[in-house]
Amino acid sequence: MPQNTVPPLTTFGSAFLSPPTKAISVPYDSNVTITRSYKQNWGKFQAISPFSKHERDTPDLFDRLSLLPSTAWKSFNRLKRARNMNNSLCHCPTAKLTKSEREMFNRGVKSLVSQQIVKRVPVSNGHILVKKNTYMLNPHLIMCIDSDEARSLWSRL
Repeated sequence: MPQNTVPPLTTFGSAFLSPPTKAISVPYDSNVTITRSYKQNWGKFQAISPFSKHERDTPDLFDRLSLLPSTAWKSFNRLKRARNMNNSLCHCPTAKLTKSEREMFNRGVKSLVSQQIVKRVPVSNGHILVKKNTYMLNPHLIMCIDSDEARSLWSRL
């Protein structure tokens, strides 16, 4: 095979890739119990807003994100990485950022707030104790573990 070519993809069965199966030898008269457990996989974030099929529908998370400039995408990714999966609170300290990075982040957050994807959580909000530069991702759009408490907090902000 020449150096600059990529080897072909391997397919199992149909056009979809599937993991190989594992064969186990079991004696004829033995009792075998097969159990399979699944872990709760939340991933980095999970979008839960219903997808809009028509332009008349309420915009979903991806419709809202598509309207935003690249600074908002970068700010969203920074918030997503700093997100507490229990309640969707994100603490992003900006002290170590340069002045231009801080301005870009704040400009992106402003765009996210305008699309109701993010809300700033004030330090003295009376509901939860937070540090400066704490934000909350919309729990109606992005799933978190304690969604009832997060939705309650979102409505009070």
